[in-house]
Amino acid sequence: MYLSSLAKKGILLGLLACITSMGCTPDFSKALPEENKFFDLKSYFQQEKLRLKNVNGFTKKTTIDKSDEVHHFDTLNLVEELQIFENSDINRIAWFDKYSTDSIFVDTKIRSIHYKALDPKLKTQEIKIDFGEDGPSKIRINNLSVSTILESTQKLIYQPQIGYTIESWQKMILSEEKEVIVDVQFDR
Repeated sequence: MYLSSLAKKGILLGLLACITSMGCTPDFSKALPEENKFFDLKSYFQQEKLRLKNVNGFTKKTTIDKSDEVHHFDTLNLVEELQIFENSDINRIAWFDKYSTDSIFVDTKIRSIHYKALDPKLKTQEIKIDFGEDGPSKIRINNLSVSTILESTQKLIYQPQIGYTIESWQKMILSEEKEVIVDVQFDR
């Protein structure tokens, strides 16, 4: 529905009257999106996928309920493999007040950032990022998903010079807990 020019003028005059005569100042900053209030996991892992194309190979160990399988690969589908890390990105305007943030600085250089969910219903419950001289040295993520029939927990660890680990536990109603661990090492 379009506003007539008379209605638009009325809204503008009302806003102007509020600002000038009553001394109220509207807070327009809340309507403007803040970009990347948190560490941008999505962009980071998109860059990592490009960097990892230069890795000589990968050793992938998969453990399903304590049964191991090890494979060596020249290449991996990194878009698929690292998607779980990207999906843990918390940079959404609606979530800016849903996480506490704690940072550690040493000699004005950031060494660690810790995000913790204030709402137990959020999937990504915790992110901790340790920094070295060249950027992140270790990223740890804890995800939790609960529904009436399924409870799923994920513990993700990414070390850019070493590899990554994804530990998942799932418990469905009327079934036993299932544990899956994927450990990928980058060959140098």
